[in-house]
Amino acid sequence: MAFPCGVSRNFINRLESPTVTAGAAAIPYQPLLIPLLQPRMITSRIMVPITETAMEPRHPRRLEKKANIPAHRLATCVQPFRKAAKRVTPPRDRVTGLSMKSITLGSLASLVLAAATALSQDPTPPASPSPSMSPSSTPIANEVVVIKTSEGEMVAEFWPEVAPNTVENFKKLARQGFYDGTAFHRIVKGFMIQGGDPLTKDPSKESRWGTGDPGYKVKAEFNKRSHERGVLSMARSSDPDSAGSQFFICLANVNRLDGQYTTFGKVVKGDDVLAKLGEIETAMSASGEKSKPTQRVAVESIKIVPADSVK
Repeated sequence: MAFPCGVSRNFINRLESPTVTAGAAAIPYQPLLIPLLQPRMITSRIMVPITETAMEPRHPRRLEKKANIPAHRLATCVQPFRKAAKRVTPPRDRVTGLSMKSITLGSLASLVLAAATALSQDPTPPASPSPSMSPSSTPIANEVVVIKTSEGEMVAEFWPEVAPNTVENFKKLARQGFYDGTAFHRIVKGFMIQGGDPLTKDPSKESRWGTGDPGYKVKAEFNKRSHERGVLSMARSSDPDSAGSQFFICLANVNRLDGQYTTFGKVVKGDDVLAKLGEIETAMSASGEKSKPTQRVAVESIKIVPADSVK
């Protein structure tokens, strides 16, 4: 049943529950009963203040004179609130002499106004930020690699902007401990030092050093970063896409290699260690190249760490 003032029977029944829900907010009505001593009642067109003088007699004729509203309109609007008030209000206050039912009735009318106002607004909740707008709760740190050798430590930065797959492959292998316990098996003075072969973990396989890989190949990512001193680049065979885990570090500028090998980082700390490694005594290898270290140049570990953790 719909009432002339726009309040449905369903809404009146909801007033009897502990809360009245307006949109997404639940409004308790009990705490509103006492503070609202100057309540307001809504009609279909205007909002009429309900005072002690106007409300106590509860005669629609008097309200008609004050608000210039037809009595039959006011009577039909007020009647549902009177019935609801009988079920939820305490007896008359003996101290003030005011009818608590009258106060409650006015409070209920005020609550109708508040709820109607809330319901008239757009019930759609504000849109939550899209994942792309939200800051990430765990931002990706700028990472570097710490290469710990028997001659000291070197720290190198990565260049993921020019060789993303190569960098990720190197990081993955390092996190797996793939490089730990290997050795720099090839050192050519004034040129480069080479390592990353898993076979160098086993001295009995020395004849095969330089042929090992992780069991797969990484596609080449040739770029415009030049082979300067301290640059890390991927070693490979004659096939451009044959790189796997072996890498080399340049001891000088070797521009002739540009565009033929994938550069992916550069030493930013420990150049003195790089110099030591480059000066290690070498002998002739099986291929006739003077590049075989006379002593083991161990790679104790290769770790990926946040850049700000390295001092």
